Amino acid sequence: MRRTPSSFWFHRILKQAFHGDGKNLAMKILAFTLPRIPGVRTGGPAMVTVEVTNECPFTCVTCPREAIPCERGYISYDLFRKICEECGDNPFVAELTFSGMGEPLLHRDVISMAALAKKQGIPKVRLLTNGLLLDRYRTGEILERGDIDEIGVSLDALTENTFFRVKGSRGFRTIEENLRHFLKERRKRRTFRPFVSLHMLQTREAAAETGDFIRKWEPELGRGDKILIKDAHSFAGQVPGMAPAKKAEAERLPCRQLWEYLYISWDGDVMPCCMDVFRKMRLGNLQTQTLREIWKGGKLAGLRRIHREGGWNRLPLCETCDTWWYLRPMALDDRKTRRTPPGRNKKVASAHGLCTMDLDQ
Repeated sequence: MRRTPSSFWFHRILKQAFHGDGKNLAMKILAFTLPRIPGVRTGGPAMVTVEVTNECPFTCVTCPREAIPCERGYISYDLFRKICEECGDNPFVAELTFSGMGEPLLHRDVISMAALAKKQGIPKVRLLTNGLLLDRYRTGEILERGDIDEIGVSLDALTENTFFRVKGSRGFRTIEENLRHFLKERRKRRTFRPFVSLHMLQTREAAAETGDFIRKWEPELGRGDKILIKDAHSFAGQVPGMAPAKKAEAERLPCRQLWEYLYISWDGDVMPCCMDVFRKMRLGNLQTQTLREIWKGGKLAGLRRIHREGGWNRLPLCETCDTWWYLRPMALDDRKTRRTPPGRNKKVASAHGLCTMDLDQ
């Protein structure tokens, strides 16, 4: 994955300081720093993804949603409040993202949920959308409240024809109009949040349009916004015909998601990986358990141990995962983990255009 333009990290820091957002910035730095200090065992996930619904108007060729044998529904406000309270009390949690197998803006309370997340002290709140429902009403509501730090819009195509082939539905022109209106209204209000990340997934249908896509949208974005050009993947081998074009040649390393991430479905199931949409490695359910119990529980500890031992073939999802290199390795919380030779991660990053961290414990 590569970013264009640059992430403007320093610019974001200045913006937040100028607008009196120093407390929020300090909490972000603390949450992202704690798990990376040698000897400090992680006390919670750095990032939590919440699927507020698994309903979606599109049938994308890259998405396994239609094949998932589970009930469709929307998260209850009480369950989301429980998630926010636990995440807000944990200094390790840096980010809550509205995403998953559905379109978050279909949930009528999602903007209020973002406000609750910020009220509970979660440093960063993101919302990933296909943009179809980012209409004038939603735009006004989001900009007026100011609780969402970043909105990711998955456009994934340069032309209407390509969009239909990738998404299996119409709506391309509506999404473009919605996005332009959002950017215009944000400029008019002279606000810098939410930042916008515009996503382009390099499917076979859209790969040839990448350059023109960047040239078209880069001039329309503001400082601190970004375009993400992402490699297509097969959800760890669960979407036939969507294997990535590139695969890692370097030695496989333990997956960082087990040490810094949790995925929560609309009905409370908790999974350790964003690829685990079929819930093959379900850790528990928040209807009857706490987030801390699941994070510190034996199931997740067992998965980490298997990864440290290199037993990928012993896990139903990891055995078929063809994108483990896509998820950069991070500092693990076990000093027995062997050190990565200097430069190895840098070599992987160079080969695949990814952001990596050394395994320093």
